[in-house]
Amino acid sequence: MSPKTFFIDKLGVDPEKCLHGRYKDYPERSCQDVCPNKAITLNPLEIDHGLCDDCGICASVCPAGALSIKEFPLKQLLGRTISDDGAELKIRCSRAVGSCASVTCIGALDYAFFVELCTRGAKNLRLLAGNCEGCQTAPGGGIARATVNTANNILCLYEREERVILTESVDRQALESDSRRAMFRGIGRTISKFVPELEGIEQDRDPGPVPVRQQRALEILRGLEEGRRDIDPCVPLPFTAKEIDADKCDGCKGLPRCVRLCPAQALEYFAESGSAGITFKAARCIGCALCESACHNAAVKSSALKSGQVEELWRTKTLMGFEARECGGCGGISIVMSGGLCQDCQQRERKLGWESVG
Repeated sequence: MSPKTFFIDKLGVDPEKCLHGRYKDYPERSCQDVCPNKAITLNPLEIDHGLCDDCGICASVCPAGALSIKEFPLKQLLGRTISDDGAELKIRCSRAVGSCASVTCIGALDYAFFVELCTRGAKNLRLLAGNCEGCQTAPGGGIARATVNTANNILCLYEREERVILTESVDRQALESDSRRAMFRGIGRTISKFVPELEGIEQDRDPGPVPVRQQRALEILRGLEEGRRDIDPCVPLPFTAKEIDADKCDGCKGLPRCVRLCPAQALEYFAESGSAGITFKAARCIGCALCESACHNAAVKSSALKSGQVEELWRTKTLMGFEARECGGCGGISIVMSGGLCQDCQQRERKLGWESVG
């Protein structure tokens, strides 16, 4: 890949984070759906680097961070994206022409990246996209439009003046003309001045179950929190709200599948004297909906967190409560009892009974 692109080397792959490895019946296959070269296989997650062109679109749709791309440090990117006249930041896709920095496909970039570039640079960010028709990475076009909309919703919510502007099907001849004029004027001293050495650039590594890009988004929101204003409370944000239908949930005999399978520990189970329940932390939820897929009673429901609910990001919400009692065997708290014993103690007694019979 050209050193003038943001991404270098090979796509990062972490099979242990793949949701298909966590739950074999997980229905979503977004990475495979958007891969233009059919380079991705699942169970286990593998990338055929002979087919992969490192466009990065798959990483943008992977909720768990099992697929990732390398990025230049933001400070260096700001220098590379500044326009010739200094009025705005610019990034182009590989099919658009211009002297600004490029990526294979704009669909590989996430909303947090856009928001941070705008707020750090205090400028609008213009994305130059060529005609997606006939492009090998065409699925990235729709992803880019949705991502731009999300970024602008956040900038508006926090009363920022900067915006992300997606210019599609740009005039190739006009761009080439602009590029030539910039070269002769010498403004910017050519893009190569801003390209950092590739050595020593480390890939973002997810230190925990919440992907780096979501951690970055939350940090940005915390930094912008003081500027939040009241807008339409129904504007969707890139976070998830969750509910559990009390009429359908049976607690899975004290071992809730939704909690056990949640890859980001957004759902947690608690049990204390007299009560037990399931709590939810929206800031940790990666929106994979694995909990919905795994619930055998279809009790779990997810929806987009709205602008009027943004404070829920920082709260722990109790979704479900159960009556609980102390087990007569181990003394633990359980929501399912038979003969005064919890599920584990019941199984232990049955095992001892089988051994005595044997």
